[in-house]
Amino acid sequence: MLATPALGAAFDHALGRTGVPLTDLYRRRAEFEELHQLAEVLTDYDERLRLWRFRHYSVVARAIGEESIGIAGTPVHVLGKLVAQRQLPKLWEVRSRLVELFDEERAAAG
Repeated sequence: MLATPALGAAFDHALGRTGVPLTDLYRRRAEFEELHQLAEVLTDYDERLRLWRFRHYSVVARAIGEESIGIAGTPVHVLGKLVAQRQLPKLWEVRSRLVELFDEERAAAG
């Protein structure tokens, strides 16, 4: 998980070199196939981190209770809040933006 900010920064740098907004990377993915595939791999990675956090939280909460303090001094309920955090939020937000764009285009074509 410590590598995640560096992965995100490297992706942002690669995307910046293309000069293409993230929404266009998805809309024109055939033109930017390798970078698009990287975006999807990073999305998978982020999803797996979230699943790991959920499993970790569930095990800890079951073992010592939700109102306890964990071994590293972190309250168990804080672990629960971390489950909802995305490490690479731009890659998730772009999906919502793409749906908005699709709806706008569909309404305009009307």
